[in-house]
Amino acid sequence: RTRRRWPIVTMALIVLLVVIVGGGFFAWQWSQDQYYVGANGQGQVVIYKGVNQHILGVSLSRPYQLTSVQLDQVPTNYQQTVKATDTTSSLSSAKSIVANIADAVSDCRSQYVQLQTWVRQNNAYQAAVTLANKQHKKVPTTLAKPGPQPQKASAMCPPPVAFGIAASDVTLPATGQS
Repeated sequence: RTRRRWPIVTMALIVLLVVIVGGGFFAWQWSQDQYYVGANGQGQVVIYKGVNQHILGVSLSRPYQLTSVQLDQVPTNYQQTVKATDTTSSLSSAKSIVANIADAVSDCRSQYVQLQTWVRQNNAYQAAVTLANKQHKKVPTTLAKPGPQPQKASAMCPPPVAFGIAASDVTLPATGQS
């Protein structure tokens, strides 16, 4: 009787091992068909392939595609998307998320650049008006007014220094405002 148990026990162990290895392989394969958006150690937004998990010290993901988006330039309403590293079902979904984030970063940058340009033009205009008034002359007709002030950057945008623009470049001086 004991001789008959060993083949049954051996066969059961082999079947169990095959199920565990097969299940592990399919789970790993599934994980490698997933993508997510996160940030690397250099603060760059990256599309990762895999899932954001570690098993026995082995990462189940790897960087798939670096982007040109810097994490410190990402508006606050998108920061959580990057930090949450939610898995998407496809590469196109991950690319869509990155495109939305890149558009938001571009909008913030554009708002700061427009404001910086206007502040520079307004400061030059105000200086010319002040100089003309000091010299008791008329303001030159060739001097164009800078136009209406553009909207300030959205409250969701990071500070202008994230885009290489000093805060003083997007604010009017305390005196001499029009």
